[in-house]
Amino acid sequence: MNAYKSNCINKALLFFVLFLIHTLVYGCSERQYIVKSPIVNSEKISDIKETKDITKGINVTIYKNKDGITYGFTVTGHSRYSQKGLDIVCAGVTILVYNAVNSLERFTNDRVEKEIIENGYAKCILPDLKNGKGSKEAIVLLKSTEASMRDIEYSYGSQYVKVTVIKE
Repeated sequence: MNAYKSNCINKALLFFVLFLIHTLVYGCSERQYIVKSPIVNSEKISDIKETKDITKGINVTIYKNKDGITYGFTVTGHSRYSQKGLDIVCAGVTILVYNAVNSLERFTNDRVEKEIIENGYAKCILPDLKNGKGSKEAIVLLKSTEASMRDIEYSYGSQYVKVTVIKE
């Protein structure tokens, strides 16, 4: 592994650990950790806007292109696993979303369309991957995010986190 990749991995891990510590100390609530981010090409994001009921746990939708390559995800809802400040399911999903978006923006040259708003909604789409282009690094980061979301679903139950896949 070259020094650049090692440095990138170390930065991603440091971000992950710091965010996890912050989440454990300050907790996770419906309004915490949410930032209003500019939307790149908002027409495309609105085309696939989710309408899931956010009262029934966290819904994770993984988007795959016709070749089965993951090109993005949407997260809606709240787990309600525990009270505000103690909800480790919410904290786990939140950190996966932020880690994925930040890592895609920092460690790839892929265009990332993101929307993260209040009340339990986040979306991350990589249009180049949707069209069969994009970097191997982005593919690996999105596969890792999907695998980790499935691990949380398996560990805590689909009543708290439900992962579904939409393939073109």
